[in-house]
Amino acid sequence: MTQKKSLYDFLVEAELSQYHKQFLDDLKVTTVSQVKYVTDVDLAEIGMTKPEIRRLNKFFKRHCNQGTLNKLKEVEADF
Repeated sequence: MTQKKSLYDFLVEAELSQYHKQFLDDLKVTTVSQVKYVTDVDLAEIGMTKPEIRRLNKFFKRHCNQGTLNKLKEVEADF
């Protein structure tokens, strides 16, 4: 079973940890999986620049793809 990454650890990896408080307080996002519901407008409203928004989206896509790949590997291992 894989361990899920915390929101803070995810933001540290994306070099965006300075926005952790805004994610919790302003956007009410507490887990990495909830990031998919946040729009670019929401991110701009908490002060993120366009390059930071692109970086967050890139890291989120990478994180989601790894999760899906790991799930597929687990299913294959069961067979």
